[in-house]
Amino acid sequence: MAELMDGVRKVGHLIAEVSTAANEQSQGIGQVSVALGQLDQMIQQNAALV
Repeated sequence: MAELMDGVRKVGHLIAEVSTAANEQSQGIGQVSVALGQLDQMIQQNAALV
């Protein structure tokens, strides 16, 4: 029974790590999205000048 509880704790810890990594990845994707939006605006402004 103790081994089972130890395994459950390990799985819980791994799930928490995956959740943290997913949140960090989501934030990174958001930052990339903002940067691409800014790049798109700059390209459109430059195209309007040509």
